Amino acid sequence: PLPNARQLIRTNLDIPVFDVLYDDLMAQPIDIVRRIYEHFGLVWSEDFRQAMVTWLRENPQGKQGRNTYTLEEFGLTHELIDQRYEEYNSMFLKSLET
Repeated sequence: PLPNARQLIRTNLDIPVFDVLYDDLMAQPIDIVRRIYEHFGLVWSEDFRQAMVTWLRENPQGKQGRNTYTLEEFGLTHELIDQRYEEYNSMFLKSLET
């Protein structure tokens, strides 16, 4: 599926995509979701924001336990991941290089 996604992005740069770094989502979930709503022209409301605040407070990360995985469990390595996502990273994650 990834090569198809890459081709789609290259040939249709106007498709509605909003890339989010996982670390940013975890650090600032409400701000990131607000930015997603703005990007796609969706209506953001104070009621929705408050519902997110409540949900995040009542469902902290780790509430249901914690699963840990390693790349090796799935037959992957850091080098393979870097190689496979090199084009995506160069297109969308340039700011991480600084």
